[in-house]
Amino acid sequence: MNHRSNCFSAAALAWLLTLGVTATGRGESIWIEGEDAQTRQVTRHNWYDGVKKDVLSGGEWLSHFDPDRPGRAEYEFDAPRAGQYTFWIRANHIKSSLAYRLNGGDWIPIRLDRNQRGALNIARDNKPDLRFLAWAEAGQVALRAGRNRIELRMDSPAQNHGAVDCFCLTTDRWVPSGTLKPSDKPPPAAPDSWFAVVLGDDPLSEQSVTDVSYLVETPAGKHGFLQVDGDRLRFERAAQPVKFWGINASPRDLPAGDMRQAARWYRKHGINLVRQHTVLDAVGLLDAQGNFDAARLDRYDRWFAALKEQGIYTTWSVIYPHHGPFLQRHDGYDPQLFAELDAADTNHDGSRQAIVVNDVINLDRDLQDIAWRYFDKLLKHTNPYTGLPYKDDPALAILEFQNESNVFFHTLSGLRRGQYPRFAARLRKAFFEFVKQKYGDRQQVAEAWSNRWDQDDRWEAGELGLMGAHHWGGDGPLFEFSNQRRRAGDYIEFLSGLQRDYYVRREQQVRRIGFRGVTVSTAWKSGGPAASMANLLADTAAGMIDRHNYYGGGAGGHAIAEGEVENRTHLAEPGRGLLALGMFQVEGKPFCVSEWSMLPPSPYKAEAAPLVAFYGLGLQGWDVSCHFACNSHRMGDGWPDLRKYATETPHYIGQFPALAIAIHRNHVREGDVVARRQLSRDDVFSGRDVLGQALSSGRAGAGGNPDDFKDFAGRPSTSPATLAVGRVTVGFRQDPQSETRELEPFHDQQRHVLTSTTGELAWHYQGQRRIEVRAARTQAIVGQAGGQTIDLPAVNVDVRTPFVSLIFTSLDDRPLAESGRILITAMARDQQTGSRYNEDWSRLIQVGGPPLLMEPVQATIRLAGATPQTIRPLDGHGLPLESAVPVLADGSFTIDGRYRAYYYEVRR
Repeated sequence: MNHRSNCFSAAALAWLLTLGVTATGRGESIWIEGEDAQTRQVTRHNWYDGVKKDVLSGGEWLSHFDPDRPGRAEYEFDAPRAGQYTFWIRANHIKSSLAYRLNGGDWIPIRLDRNQRGALNIARDNKPDLRFLAWAEAGQVALRAGRNRIELRMDSPAQNHGAVDCFCLTTDRWVPSGTLKPSDKPPPAAPDSWFAVVLGDDPLSEQSVTDVSYLVETPAGKHGFLQVDGDRLRFERAAQPVKFWGINASPRDLPAGDMRQAARWYRKHGINLVRQHTVLDAVGLLDAQGNFDAARLDRYDRWFAALKEQGIYTTWSVIYPHHGPFLQRHDGYDPQLFAELDAADTNHDGSRQAIVVNDVINLDRDLQDIAWRYFDKLLKHTNPYTGLPYKDDPALAILEFQNESNVFFHTLSGLRRGQYPRFAARLRKAFFEFVKQKYGDRQQVAEAWSNRWDQDDRWEAGELGLMGAHHWGGDGPLFEFSNQRRRAGDYIEFLSGLQRDYYVRREQQVRRIGFRGVTVSTAWKSGGPAASMANLLADTAAGMIDRHNYYGGGAGGHAIAEGEVENRTHLAEPGRGLLALGMFQVEGKPFCVSEWSMLPPSPYKAEAAPLVAFYGLGLQGWDVSCHFACNSHRMGDGWPDLRKYATETPHYIGQFPALAIAIHRNHVREGDVVARRQLSRDDVFSGRDVLGQALSSGRAGAGGNPDDFKDFAGRPSTSPATLAVGRVTVGFRQDPQSETRELEPFHDQQRHVLTSTTGELAWHYQGQRRIEVRAARTQAIVGQAGGQTIDLPAVNVDVRTPFVSLIFTSLDDRPLAESGRILITAMARDQQTGSRYNEDWSRLIQVGGPPLLMEPVQATIRLAGATPQTIRPLDGHGLPLESAVPVLADGSFTIDGRYRAYYYEVRR
């Protein structure tokens, strides 16, 4: 069957009139369709009107696209009484200029980025051009009783373009979402009724049950600088290690009040770290005099201070060589090399003043030194809102040398094919010098390399041919370098030396100017498997190991669009996907995952945050997690902006309170090390992937399967399923002695269950795939549990919903069986209003639009211990709703769609 849109389909929400005046009981609202102007002077354009009209309020909009004249429209309407009304408008906000005039007054520009909600790309072909739509708050307007007139003007610099779907004038505390009107009421709720999630700014009430801000001490830095303490992180004046449950977030154009709101909102959800990616995106580039843009720097200073005040630490991702341009013509860089990089920059127009340098930065000390100017300037800058230079502020906890860039990635493979010819020539000479120093003369090289020479080898000219990431196969080099393992190992060793020298020098530089926090090199994988461990070894030059990983998603690139959907679940592949990063923990080093997500529109993405929290920061002992990414100071609308990277959704930040409690209060214990792999230098530079675990596309881990833990490609390896049992580490020693614990006691092959060494986690990987959390103070069921009755140590659950993330959290930190207050976090699948999938959710047929719809968790629950006195459904802010869940005589109760909630509080 095709999955039904749900009870809040677009048809169910359709309003019969295009012009309506509504009394809601709390205020009046006037709703006007854009296309219903009494007079108009607009020019339609076939391309501009090629939009998805199913997401428009009346199935149409008023649009204008004309380079010769602005567009105008006039609307007359009656207001039931005089007063101040909030003016909301749903219009095209991309490169758009829109103004209004009320009752013949002055023209007032509308800030289309003000309090913006529900942004959508509505282009029928999904192209990211000008055809977008969002709600924006135009401000307060004074209406007179009776007849009023509003005029709209569209005069954007680009073709005077503009479009209006609808607008609403209201005295209600109404929050717009998609085509929902203030007067719309949901149909009667049934147990299986999907429910809409529409949330305004969080009131941050002290009555919120989900407020876990007490877990985050204020201000950030009160216990001194963050330090590496073996394989842990600890503040210099703290007795215990610390873990960070964080997000990627940026100030963008938030006003000061919204910055404070955002920081408080993050803290409320247990967030104690924000990664600024990138700092240059926030503050801009240095001008020719060596200064930042004062306004942008001031905005970032205010953002940092707002986070610090709320106890939230910061990690800096300063530069992104692949994406953010930082090399400028006035930097004094070699003009010929600048021109070479400029030619390779796909966005260049022949006159670019700033360009992207890609991974070439790892080969060129001059580029590294230019990048250093940004570190030096930023770290020495005194934030006027904290009174401290950043280098002296312990709230700046972690410093990353560069984002997602290393010498081993595919982007440098072009050096062999003629890209960057001057850089390639320099690298060929440098490789020659390395080989000559290692072996002595040509004869000894010939013996080591089995007398195999490359077409680019010119010994007499002092040059040796280069390799690319595509050559570094798992079992040895590929293509023209097939069977030349020794040469491949030498080339990887050569590159590793260049990379490590860069990191060591940067580490020395930041320490020399006084930075006292923790450092990270980069968070990126090698392009070819054979270089995987060399890349990891180079990363040990900094204080902490960091990695990124993504899973899921579908068509549309970085945006959500109709087409194929990745509908796999982690739960069928223990240790793979996001958790595969655990194969790269280095013994004696803290471990960080500074970017991760399971991307929409994957139907099972609610499993991701619990997996990272319970298995990553819990069992595996990871130290830092930063979900990617949050672009808001409140819960998003629908699938926010149709971005695949969004923290501000119920599946992510909505589960954070329960997960933050488990992390910050150590509810899930760290496991024993069950696979301690140690490698010698010869192993690392062997020209092959000795561990068989190179990371690729968010899926790979080591070989093997949960049922037999067999070797990968005929050589000893560690199955990724081991990560479901205990910790896995890699060490680098001259005399390696690997240790692998017997895993069979933790593996029930008949039931297909992997149990952790702590006994607190169980992974069912066949049939109805799920994980069970069986700790004393947090228990959970995550996965395909529909039709099952599951006994946890303190909870019996009869689940009827096919897929759930159902978490039981002790709010008083006593064991669940004894707890007097319990938070139930109940998530299932989500979709937008009007979304349509095929039967197995492998294709998104129609994207739809806001509001977001949540599938209710239907379950009958019985808690061990005393019978509950009250069970209250909570709204998305954690505040009690009017209804209550009845408790039966045997102490059981049922949660379902009648309550339109994903939080419940149990008191007893």
